[in-house]
Amino acid sequence: MSQILPSRRRSASSSDALPPHDSVAEACLLGAVLVHPEDLAQTRESIQCDAFYDLRHRAVWQALCQLSDQHAPIAPDTVAAVLRDGGEADGFAFVSELIEKPPEAPCIKFHGGRVVEAWKRRVAFQTATELALVARDPTRPIDIELAAAADAIRWQAGNGRLPGFEDIGTLADETLPTPPALIEGLLRQGEKAVLGGASKSFKSWLALDIAISVSHGVSWLGRHVSPGIVLVVNLELPRWAIRKRLMDVAAARGVRLESGKLLVWNLRGQVVSAAQLRAEIARRNIADLRLVIIDPAYKLLLGRDENSAGDIANLLGHFEGITKDTGASVLIPTHFAKGNASSKEAQDRISGSGVFARDPDSIFTLTRHEEDGAFTFEATLRTFAPAEPFVLRWAHPVFSVDGELDPARLKRPGPDPKYTAEQLLALLPGSGLDKVAWRKKADAKVGMSKSTFHRLAKELEETGRVQVDGESRCTPAPKSTAKPYADD
Repeated sequence: MSQILPSRRRSASSSDALPPHDSVAEACLLGAVLVHPEDLAQTRESIQCDAFYDLRHRAVWQALCQLSDQHAPIAPDTVAAVLRDGGEADGFAFVSELIEKPPEAPCIKFHGGRVVEAWKRRVAFQTATELALVARDPTRPIDIELAAAADAIRWQAGNGRLPGFEDIGTLADETLPTPPALIEGLLRQGEKAVLGGASKSFKSWLALDIAISVSHGVSWLGRHVSPGIVLVVNLELPRWAIRKRLMDVAAARGVRLESGKLLVWNLRGQVVSAAQLRAEIARRNIADLRLVIIDPAYKLLLGRDENSAGDIANLLGHFEGITKDTGASVLIPTHFAKGNASSKEAQDRISGSGVFARDPDSIFTLTRHEEDGAFTFEATLRTFAPAEPFVLRWAHPVFSVDGELDPARLKRPGPDPKYTAEQLLALLPGSGLDKVAWRKKADAKVGMSKSTFHRLAKELEETGRVQVDGESRCTPAPKSTAKPYADD
């Protein structure tokens, strides 16, 4: 500890120029802890070193924590000794000043609260100062800077501390009830869930179906729900569109929408970060909030990368913060990667960082079934027993369970049945065409894509129905030389 007690306090020409602080509360708090060291452990749960503005007070706090961590006795002389080891000869005199007139019943909680309050204001002051500088620099992405500032303030608002360690003896003796299910067998209260699906797989409609079921206490696809307030955070649809969807789903389910059960937060066109979203939901303090649906979540990235593990972990961390602040579950509809994803594991079909497949407590996926208009619903669960996949059939505006279809029969990638090799062969005259001219004719006549043309042309060549010379001129083969099947 070198020079931990500066010879002079921070000073400025005017007190108005200093960031917010309360040196009197800092001194009273330290004096109270010196008199009642048995209260230090509890005090440390809410206060850390940076909360002290006066560097001498900060040094005393560090000495107190050092002695506590070493299980050494805490007293004015031992604290002064730690300061003296750091090269501060007047440490004892300063410590003596802190306990010169100790109160009979020191208010550690009161003074600690004032220290933390000043610290939070100081963080806000410093963050605002930094933002002012950023705002003047046009090369800095302001949306990302605002999100980062909101993250910093949110962290400090929670005192910038993590929970302490728990002894297994204490933890084992504690009665911790299992959180009830929000949706039977699929999602518990206070958990995070992701609902993934390909484009146009009606996942947003399914999320609204869940919202109406939970908010109005009706079963969802035959599964019981725990009723309570639902908040739908709509980041994409116009107000008229989200209203129509909710009305349509409710009518299809035979639900009469009631005031006070389902809340819609229309944020289309607003620039909002996940940190701001969390802070505002916590501030509203919605009683009996059971579920928050955020659709689509990517709108909260504000220029960050959905393929970045760090950016997505940060995003999902704020969603988990919502569950902690409110006790509600969070459901996030998101999209699959491009292309047919049926060959992947269910949780790996979701686009973006793999954090989407590891972080949520429940992962729901809607994958196209080989039957038109049908989708296989699969659930990857952390706190429930494995759930058997099932098939949902879409009939606007809701899904229904189809118990007749095999959920394993997913739609597989394969040739487009719209075109056949025979159709392509019919476009080739007996005199032949070069391959480029043949492709252009197929495009002009039937709208065949380049990739489909080359695939079918290769099939015709390999089965002997088309002959290609060294100039890439293609001609139909004589019937007698055609091969009925491709070679193995």
